[in-house]
Amino acid sequence: MRNNRGFSLIELVIVIAIMAILASVVVPAIIRYIDKSRKAMDVQTAQVIYQACELAMTSGNDAAYEGWSVCATMFSSHGAYNGHAYGNSEGYGKGDSTADANMLANGCYNMRPVAWCRGVNVNNWQNTLFKSVIDTGRGGDEQRAFTDEMLYCMAQEEARGGNATNNRNFDGETDLGFRYKHRKGIKTLSGQYKNPECWIIYRRDDNGNPEIWVGYKSGNIQPLCRIYPDPAQDYKQ
Repeated sequence: MRNNRGFSLIELVIVIAIMAILASVVVPAIIRYIDKSRKAMDVQTAQVIYQACELAMTSGNDAAYEGWSVCATMFSSHGAYNGHAYGNSEGYGKGDSTADANMLANGCYNMRPVAWCRGVNVNNWQNTLFKSVIDTGRGGDEQRAFTDEMLYCMAQEEARGGNATNNRNFDGETDLGFRYKHRKGIKTLSGQYKNPECWIIYRRDDNGNPEIWVGYKSGNIQPLCRIYPDPAQDYKQ
C-alpha cells in the first residue's frame, strides 16, 4: 500500500528556511524594481511637461514666448518671486527668502518659477492643474499667455485662462493631471528631508532654458530636485 506520511518536522524546517532565504533575496529586489519603475514614470512625466514648455516657446505665438521670459524681470509682490530659488549641477535645489550670493559663488545657478501644480492630493485637491506663479497684474496676464499655450500643448485646454471664478485657483478639481509615483523624502541643500508635493517649471537665469523640478510648498513653492533634464541622483538610483 502507498504510504502518505507527509512532511517530517526536519523537512518542514528545511522548506521554511529555504522560503525565508528566497524571500530575503526576492522581496528587496521586487521593492527596488517597483521603486525604479516609479522613478522612471516620474521622469517620463517631467519630460512631457518639458516638451510642452518647448513647444509653447516655439509655437509662433509671440505672446507665449514673451510670457516665458517675463519672470526674469519680476522680483517682488508676485507670490513665489518674493523668494529666490537655486539649483546645483547635481540637480538639488534650495529656496530662500533673500538673495544668497554664497549659493552662486559655490556653483549654483539662479532660477525663477513659471508655473506649478500639485503632484499629490493636498488640502482637498488644492491646485491640481498647472497655473502661473504670478497671480495678478500685467505680469500675470503676460505669463498666462505662456502657461495657456503650454496647457494647450499638453491637451489640458480646460485649464487655459484659469478657473472661471479665480484665474489662479484650481482647488476642488477631482483629479491630478500629473500624479507622483515616487513619494520618498528628498534631502534639500539645507540638509532637511522634505516630501515632494508639487511639480515646478523653472526658467534658468543663465541660459533661459526650462527645467522641471519636484518641490514642496511652504508659503512659497520651494525646489527639491530636478527631474528633467538630467535628473538628480535620487532619480537615477
